[in-house]
Amino acid sequence: MRRLLLILCAAVSLALSTTASALITVGALDTPGRARDVEVVSNLAYVADYDYGLRIIDISNPANPVELGALAKPGIYSYGASDVEVVGDRAYLGTATNGLHIIDVSN
Repeated sequence: MRRLLLILCAAVSLALSTTASALITVGALDTPGRARDVEVVSNLAYVADYDYGLRIIDISNPANPVELGALAKPGIYSYGASDVEVVGDRAYLGTATNGLHIIDVSN
């Protein structure tokens, strides 16, 4: 069984593995900040990118992930974006300095 694994660091990396000891990176996308959390819904990865807010990445082709959009308003969404959860058409972005933000991600 092949599994898709997202690895968080300064970039979002996609890896395929048949066993835990045989991880192979199949794609990556460097985000401008420090990726702190990721939520995958279907073919989209929602990334809490610390000082750069919420990033939305199309991972339908793991070898070529593409950023579709971002929400990073200095002092509002971007300071310490550290946790993201997606439920339906809403992303819930937790930040270290500005609390919880509820974002419409329907488009």
